[in-house]
Amino acid sequence: MEPADYCLPFDVPAGMLGWVTLVRQYVAPLPYGIVFDNGVQLSLAEGDVVRVAEGPSEGGCS
Repeated sequence: MEPADYCLPFDVPAGMLGWVTLVRQYVAPLPYGIVFDNGVQLSLAEGDVVRVAEGPSEGGCS
């Protein structure tokens, strides 16, 4: 049996910085894997991701 896809609502404050850790190469509704400063990892859709020029915050991912 294959694992089922599921969605779990999670509130991400506007402007929260995260790092792209995965970009799926196949067609997917949520192609971007993101990890945030607080350690939360989410999959996000194309319109949910905005590139910023700001560097990583202190204590963030390296």
